[in-house]
Amino acid sequence: MKPVNAVCFAGGLVCCRRDSGGAEKRVMRTGRIVAGVCLLLLLLSPSPASSADITVWLMAGECLPDRTYSEAEFAEFAARYPHAGIDIGGDEERARLVLMENREILQDIEEFRRGFSSERGLGPGDLTIRVLFIGWHNYPLQRIIDDAVSEGADVVQIGSTWTAALAERGVLKEISSVVKPVEGEFIPSALQGSRIQGEDGYYAIPWVLDIRTWFYNRELFEEAGISADSIKGLDDLEVACEKFRKNTSGRDVWFVGIPTSGDDYSTLHNAMTWIWGWGGDIVNGAGVPVIADRRAIEGMSRYVGLAVKGCAPLKGTDGKAVRLVDVETGFLEGRYAMIFIGPWVLDAVARADSPGRFVNAGSLSGPAVSAGNIFTGGSQLALINSPRTPLEEEAAREFLGFLSARGNPGAGLSPRERNFVGLLSDPELSTYPLTLIRQEFRAYPSIPEWGEVERIMVRRIANIFTRAGEGEDPAGAAAEEFETALGEIERTLGQDSMSDWKIAVLVVLAGGALLYPVWRLLGRRSSSPDLVDAVRKFHRIKDVLHRAKVSSGIITDDEDVEQKRSRISGHLETVLEESGRLRGRDGPGPCKMTEVLEAGHAVIIEYMQKVKKEYPSPEQYETALIEYFENRIRPLIDDMSKVLKEDYYIEAERLWSIIRDLEGSKDFEHNVPAGMKTSDTIVISPNDLRSCLGNLIHNARDAVSGVDDPQIVIEITPSDEYICISVKDNGIGFRQGCRGRGHGLDDVEKALGRWGGELGIAAGDGARGTVMTLKLRRF
Repeated sequence: MKPVNAVCFAGGLVCCRRDSGGAEKRVMRTGRIVAGVCLLLLLLSPSPASSADITVWLMAGECLPDRTYSEAEFAEFAARYPHAGIDIGGDEERARLVLMENREILQDIEEFRRGFSSERGLGPGDLTIRVLFIGWHNYPLQRIIDDAVSEGADVVQIGSTWTAALAERGVLKEISSVVKPVEGEFIPSALQGSRIQGEDGYYAIPWVLDIRTWFYNRELFEEAGISADSIKGLDDLEVACEKFRKNTSGRDVWFVGIPTSGDDYSTLHNAMTWIWGWGGDIVNGAGVPVIADRRAIEGMSRYVGLAVKGCAPLKGTDGKAVRLVDVETGFLEGRYAMIFIGPWVLDAVARADSPGRFVNAGSLSGPAVSAGNIFTGGSQLALINSPRTPLEEEAAREFLGFLSARGNPGAGLSPRERNFVGLLSDPELSTYPLTLIRQEFRAYPSIPEWGEVERIMVRRIANIFTRAGEGEDPAGAAAEEFETALGEIERTLGQDSMSDWKIAVLVVLAGGALLYPVWRLLGRRSSSPDLVDAVRKFHRIKDVLHRAKVSSGIITDDEDVEQKRSRISGHLETVLEESGRLRGRDGPGPCKMTEVLEAGHAVIIEYMQKVKKEYPSPEQYETALIEYFENRIRPLIDDMSKVLKEDYYIEAERLWSIIRDLEGSKDFEHNVPAGMKTSDTIVISPNDLRSCLGNLIHNARDAVSGVDDPQIVIEITPSDEYICISVKDNGIGFRQGCRGRGHGLDDVEKALGRWGGELGIAAGDGARGTVMTLKLRRF
């Protein structure tokens, strides 16, 4: 009963009590009229909703197996799911097939509907969930922005790169109450796209994890005489392609499938493997657009060059640009020898004829010595900021949690840690190990402007393919399109160029404002570079140098000589360029690494000269390179490995050794998690780790010296980016005993800071004792 009605009834009753005399009948009649009007209003006012109707927009998986359905099957499907529809454009028959192929998710939705209705005591028809499948192409982000609220959508599936853009525009509701209770269950990289960068609130919940790795057709590779093991990096593809084309001449097959369409986000996602792989980026870590950088142009031109050289088609059989779904379908039909695609294809592979011929080969690194170049994204579930009844709001929020927990195996990997760890034992997914996520993944920044940045880049990359198909030089086309993209992205990010006098004023003001804090910073810590980054670069330099080796029996003619000369020269140029940057850093820097690189510089230069030198025969060329590599380059690589192991990182076995050395009088226990592997590595020098851990143990021993039943336990906890080593004691504690920050803890913090680590100090369980934690970066 609403308050206005209660006031009406009360008013009528009060009038009846107070009026008396000859007007009593008139007053009673008036009171009855008022009461009658109020009763009518009560009957007409809305009561709490006992039914709900929510609308869900999902992205359709469009890859179709080679199967048909009868009209009876279509009719049975329509009767089972009367509230399911599809809008992907194009052929109506194909749309019906796509809808049928997405029935597994409809089964999950129906299961939720029945369960929610049962728990709330609703009738069979009191909760309706309408599902509309739309396509990933044709800019669904813009459709959600323009139409989701007006068309009454409640729950939408969105790309993980769209969340910030939609949240900033007010299209999404914050759903922290749904995500925070379970945020610890997700792989952190999956949560990255669920919020606006730099903010705490969540606007989406992860549903599917997407990692772009490469698959190949075993039969086509064998027919062409290609070994998958020979393809170690992106630059190996060109060599393999030439061999494939030569050995499959006359066959209607392609070496690789590449999306080239201007309305398919995968055109960008796949291209990023090359752009990142050659050291380029779209927007750098400081938020500055850098897409016109020569490295981005080089990576893009090499990628487009695969199509120009006849390794991949620029257009499909229908004469239109190629979308990823076309590539996927063609691969399953045996028209492509290899493709770069997400894990959702595994579901289609499992149902294909002879699924054993399709092999997932993991990731391919580019020649740049930098972070990983595997595009990692996925999709999220979000709540549209549209009107709903309380029951509909409750149902929609619970629906988000239900679908996220259930996952969507047909669309990708589960973003939940426990599900993902379980995949390690699955032979089909053995090339999707946790290290792929934890060390090599690369995601776009979760900023509101990224939706528009993505749209700009898809269009510009599609233009490069179009221009290359019309005969233009890929490098020239890439340079022009990326230069245009740079200006568009700068305007999108609000970073248009300022006049010189404005820049000068800002420099003076900024310089004065920063002078004091910089002076303080210099007084507190060294200006040396980030050692963790340096160690990773040094390790990658070593790996790239190793790729420049030659094996016996692979150079048989002048064509092989040219291919090897080009490939090895490229590796060595990368090594020299990147080692020069590492050696040229300001500050003390990673001394032993730079010493090795300085000493090896002349060795690498001489190898480069031998690679470029002309020899009387291919056999002599091969012999000379093998001899020099084994006698001069391999010892350099061994020196690099030795320096890394002795001074810059610690593998699990060495960690156990340090702990055993510190155990001394056997006065503490240590617990090693089952999930930690012997190959797990942390970046810190053994001496620094021994000193830091020894300090923590010394503090713990002091704390338990006057305690009955003293206990000290060392626990190791691996996470995505860190390995945490905690020293727990049941002593007096920092607060209870007023223990100060002596005992070397300041030194511990300084040592950890050099390695990008942190020291954490907290009260123990039940406020007893102390937990001191070394938070160390993984390698």
